[in-house]
Amino acid sequence: MFARTDVAIVTTTLLLIRHAQPEGHQQGYPLRLSGWHDVPLSAAGRVEAALLAQRLEDEDLGGPIYASPLSRAMETATAIAAVTGQIIARVAQLKEIHCGEIEGRLVEHVRRAYPAQWAANLRQDDADFRWPGGESYREFHTRCLAGIARIAASHHGRRIAVVTHTGVVSQLIGHIRGVSPAQWDCFRPGTASITALEWRDESSVVLTFNDQEHLRSHAVHAVTRREHPP
Repeated sequence: MFARTDVAIVTTTLLLIRHAQPEGHQQGYPLRLSGWHDVPLSAAGRVEAALLAQRLEDEDLGGPIYASPLSRAMETATAIAAVTGQIIARVAQLKEIHCGEIEGRLVEHVRRAYPAQWAANLRQDDADFRWPGGESYREFHTRCLAGIARIAASHHGRRIAVVTHTGVVSQLIGHIRGVSPAQWDCFRPGTASITALEWRDESSVVLTFNDQEHLRSHAVHAVTRREHPP
């Protein structure tokens, strides 16, 4: 179990869960940029989700499981709910960043077709950067904070599971650590990982980051690959 913190201020403990491995993100597959591009879990991802669910079976979770409505998050949340018996609440604010015109395109195609934008994104120094037709990092940051603050405020003193995406976890930790929304590569958790926060309005705390202990002894976690930026 994740340790509780004794504090005078009433807090909400948030277990931020990154969805399990999606289809097309297996080693050797040509990688596509997937913000709102909706893909299901891979076969390995379904195994990861089952192992994650086993890990959470004995957690004292209150309220529903909050989840992004994208398939990869919903399938992960469904696996957890099958074990814990909780209901699932879909929250659009928990979706990954919207990449506009490049959604679902191959990374190599984006590099060639948008060289200036690709270079600008890699610099990570402009919170107002957006892909054509997409969402800026500043807008994404604001959306993530609004969604998680609303969830936390509804469950003071409880432990809540939130199934979401890499970008959302990164923005929330970046907010706590005072990092610019543009710096998307600072806190990027692996698939089916758990990041625990004590959420308070002014003084939130990161308890654990990228906990994948439930995957470590299984072949499903033997090969990982670094993901490209959205």
